[in-house]
Amino acid sequence: MNKNLRGFLIISLMLPTMALATPNMRVGLVLEAGRGDHSFNQSGYEGATRAQHELGIDLKVQDGSGPANYARVLQEYAAQGLDLIIAMGTSGTSTVTATAQQFPNQKFVVIDDLPRGANTTGIRFRNEEGAFLAGYVAARSSSTGTVGFIGGQDVPVIHEFEAGFRAGVKFICPNCQVLSRFIGKNRDAWNNPEAAMKLAASMKAQGADVLFAVAGASGQGVIRYVNETECLKGSELPAGMTFKSHLFEGVQKSRQYLGQCAGNSRPLFFIGSNRNQNYLGDDDGNPATLNHGLTSAVNGIEEVVYTIIRDMAARKPWRSGERVLGLENNGVSYALDRYNAALISEDMQKQLENVRKLIINGGIKVPKS
Repeated sequence: MNKNLRGFLIISLMLPTMALATPNMRVGLVLEAGRGDHSFNQSGYEGATRAQHELGIDLKVQDGSGPANYARVLQEYAAQGLDLIIAMGTSGTSTVTATAQQFPNQKFVVIDDLPRGANTTGIRFRNEEGAFLAGYVAARSSSTGTVGFIGGQDVPVIHEFEAGFRAGVKFICPNCQVLSRFIGKNRDAWNNPEAAMKLAASMKAQGADVLFAVAGASGQGVIRYVNETECLKGSELPAGMTFKSHLFEGVQKSRQYLGQCAGNSRPLFFIGSNRNQNYLGDDDGNPATLNHGLTSAVNGIEEVVYTIIRDMAARKPWRSGERVLGLENNGVSYALDRYNAALISEDMQKQLENVRKLIINGGIKVPKS
């Protein structure tokens, strides 16, 4: 499994030629929910700032703060004559299409959706494929046979994660239960960690010990809940439920964990999304002790944003339309590093590699909904 998405070949996005940026090349980045989500938007921001530092472009960044502001910023960036405008997320796709029609000399990119127009490009990921691997890991790691999915805004792209996750769980554990909830219907759902914490607590009360959060900044609520709670105790299990395994008994634990989770208990885990969030589960500052970040379903967002800017700076031909990235071109993956190495056994890694190959070769059909 490729642990580092940086440097991979993403269809024709990645080309070996490096070039200095076009003099005074100006790029605008519009974020859907703010750069501090440690997830989707942060990845786009880091890809753009990497291009700024390495290529010397002029970069403007606007954090998302509602549909009206999103549209206003797109209009302003286009009116200012920015060469390339990158919009993160699905919320503003129709606005990008309309703005691109008004400003045919500017180029527009949407990450995670497909706008329309010869001067637009849509970068989409096979989110369901990475989520399938996450579901496989969740099912193999759960001590109760119950896991949870917490989505942010109830939109089709997040249902891709949900469908893939559920399929991955059921592939290895047909009798496992998958709890699923969304935070809300509007864009505020991406910035509501308190609501996410409540959903996490509700799922734990139903016996879920692995929680997959695909919720932008709201996902920080799930991570916080897991880090603070740390474990699921036998006395807290729903009536009729018992622990089915004790897979992580031999993993070194922190003093805090041992004090809080003494007796009949099992670890509580989260699975991160969009970028590697494993490190956020290191609640005691020691990667050698049990980490609460089981793994992360990773998309190559940072690399894609950087490469789009780099290719335009190098005056590569513009490609409109859709570009889709999945397991076959390492556009999605699962995260394995020093934080979760003790949680993902070598045997599981081999099985995940076999599953990855089956998905790529069509032996496993991963649903999108």
